[in-house]
Amino acid sequence: MSNPESSIDDISSAVVDNPYSILNVDPNTTIDEIKASYKLLSRAFHPDKQPTGDRRESAQQYFIKFKASYDILIDPALRLAYDVHGMDGVLFLKNKGEIYKRVSALLDKIEDERTHSNSSERVKHQRYAKELLSGALQFEEIQIRQSEKPSVNGQIEIKCNSTHSAFFG
Repeated sequence: MSNPESSIDDISSAVVDNPYSILNVDPNTTIDEIKASYKLLSRAFHPDKQPTGDRRESAQQYFIKFKASYDILIDPALRLAYDVHGMDGVLFLKNKGEIYKRVSALLDKIEDERTHSNSSERVKHQRYAKELLSGALQFEEIQIRQSEKPSVNGQIEIKCNSTHSAFFG
């Protein structure tokens, strides 16, 4: 049986659907609404609150999906990655620590500016965070495609028995 407290590292197997639909929230939902939905669903489907047998196993699978979805949507950088590139963006960002830190720092700055500055600065930083994420993902895809191109090494030997052709006169 899987650990119900699965981490975001197990996300590729846990979340196969839209994390918003799994938690039954809208993409414009606030963090507080996401927390409330997760709390409600985790109470209802917590494996320890289910009778033994199939129902408990099924509840555990749902609980793992709720937890993985919650982990994505509660983290501003992962949520942005999902909103822009879907699960590919989330998995990419989780595997690229430096890019994750930069996107998180930008989003933290946006949150700080929410109370201290004008909206044009927030919009500028939000756009930059999306561009940084998109550019990094595109760069990664290019590197993958280039590494998948077959390379040819070796020698080719051409033997010609005739000197009477259009090339040799």
